[in-house]
Amino acid sequence: MLAELLQLFSWIIGPLIIFFVKRDSPFVRFHALQAILWQVVMMMFSIVFFVVVIAVAVAGHRSSGSTSFAPVLFMLSFYALFVLFSLANLVIAIYFAIKANSGAWASYPILGRVARSILGI
Repeated sequence: MLAELLQLFSWIIGPLIIFFVKRDSPFVRFHALQAILWQVVMMMFSIVFFVVVIAVAVAGHRSSGSTSFAPVLFMLSFYALFVLFSLANLVIAIYFAIKANSGAWASYPILGRVARSILGI
């Protein structure tokens, strides 16, 4: 449960520490690895989205002149999506923390299979 909740406060660091410290528990390692993989996916998606938003904002600014509101609108959309990512991260972390606390081998979609194959479970 701690590995799932720590991703909210320490990004990938907390689950990574738990993953390496709790070598004797496949259950704990499984949930920690899922949290690590989730944070990696969130980071990659955020970087790609940020690059796309900046590229579109710059292209919109160049094509329509300095009076365009396109850069502002794209930055606002970036902020809105950042808030949605944060909320999704919060909900997912709490949901899987509750599942882990109850002893369930709850799997993230797709990432659960990846974690099981990495751990050989």
